[in-house]
Amino acid sequence: MDRIGLSSVGGLMKALVIGVSSYDTLIEIDQFPTLKSDVSIWAKNVHYSVGGTGAGKSLSLDTLGVDTTLVTDLGKDEYRQKILDIYKQTKIHTKVLLADVTTTHTNIMYDGGKRLSIFTSMSKEIEFNPKIEDDIQKSEVVFLSINDYCKHYIPYIKKHDKLCVVDIHDYDIGNPYHQAFIQAADILFASGVNIDDDIQFLKEHIKNKQLVILTKAEKGSLAIDKNHKIYHQSAFKQLPLLDTNGAGDGFSAGFIFALLKKKPIQYALAFASVCGAMVCSSRHLFNPDTKENIINKYIQIWHNSESGE
Repeated sequence: MDRIGLSSVGGLMKALVIGVSSYDTLIEIDQFPTLKSDVSIWAKNVHYSVGGTGAGKSLSLDTLGVDTTLVTDLGKDEYRQKILDIYKQTKIHTKVLLADVTTTHTNIMYDGGKRLSIFTSMSKEIEFNPKIEDDIQKSEVVFLSINDYCKHYIPYIKKHDKLCVVDIHDYDIGNPYHQAFIQAADILFASGVNIDDDIQFLKEHIKNKQLVILTKAEKGSLAIDKNHKIYHQSAFKQLPLLDTNGAGDGFSAGFIFALLKKKPIQYALAFASVCGAMVCSSRHLFNPDTKENIINKYIQIWHNSESGE
């Protein structure tokens, strides 16, 4: 069954995201130092925010006007309410899975957008909630993160034949951990950081899928459809680069948003590229200005600049 283009014209798209939320400390420095026995670093800026791929995709979808439900793991600790308070400022419907602790990161941002992410705590024991099947059934698309507990909801996604979107991020070829998620995906996203042969990766992973998309940061992106047609898209570079945190989540959210509005794949790649760039121009996990009309204006400006108009 081809499940691309499910949203009715004028209807509100309904998305379910299953994945981690973290509480992040973001420390910005000019340059990463040469490590010695003792190193002192002066931070340019420090701020605190929600993080995690579940959060990143949900916030980007919500900003695009998608009716978004987030199923996420949080502990009963000081960080739980801080994260929930952030979600209360949005229209995201949050369903909490009780965890032993809330995941926390310290992200060191350096050299104009590079990131060193340190996991300072990570949830290991997360409850399973069978009632999430109801949310899966009501959704048009499910963004399934690659946290281990997310695998328990794959049977429900398949039972109700929902479009399943999986992002395997900086995938190491052949890593067995990812196989259940790769198999579950109808649309698969991956970063090309550890991939040597882009075309081979696309051709190998399109089997039993509708689309595979490979992101390559400033080198743009590639996609392959079920007919083995390959698409190339340059990166949108007309916005300042402040912080790459959340760029991949913004890209995938933007791509699926455009695709389910029945836009061509090539246009969806351009739309996603602008979404990712807009996230990079913000110091937050998402960019609150990522609206469809603004993105379309950027695409038009981009098109005009490339055609010399």
